[in-house]
Amino acid sequence: MIDRVDRFVLCVLALLLIAIGVVGLLAATGVLTVSDPSTLYSSLTQTTVTVTWWWIAAIALGVVLALLGLVLALRQLTRPGGPPLETIVVDQAQRGRTMVRARAVARAVEQDLARLPGVVGSRVQLLPNGTPVRLRAALDLRSDADVNEVRSRATQPLERATDSLGFDRVPTELWLRHTAQAPPRVR
Repeated sequence: MIDRVDRFVLCVLALLLIAIGVVGLLAATGVLTVSDPSTLYSSLTQTTVTVTWWWIAAIALGVVLALLGLVLALRQLTRPGGPPLETIVVDQAQRGRTMVRARAVARAVEQDLARLPGVVGSRVQLLPNGTPVRLRAALDLRSDADVNEVRSRATQPLERATDSLGFDRVPTELWLRHTAQAPPRVR
């Protein structure tokens, strides 16, 4: 999931690459005068061969950029929303606490949502959040399903899940996707 820092780093990188591309295009078209590449190369090789710290700085910069790229890539490849939630503490009192497995609640909500008209499949995931939990539901709809009707009917199973967990409010993401599956011939 891309956050503000990632966006900033990627924007700076994009601007740097755009600037390099513009300079290259200007040099190629002759708008920017650049000395003869052979003399530029020979002076650069003489400077870098005699200065040893140059190579150390170039290698260090390459390693830092490679690590930055690896960190950005790993952040993009991780699962959005963080690690899955294993258990949910529903009630905590002096004598103990009541816990329920998050996967059991997710399965019950999946089955409840799958019974809605127009829905051919559902996936539900409970994720940790600043509040007790956050719910993400993805519904696969038949090609002829009315999105607004499915969305309005989905509120009932989601409210039942919130009530059964005993929370006042559970932030919910509802993803609806039409599939190419044909509607049933017999209703």
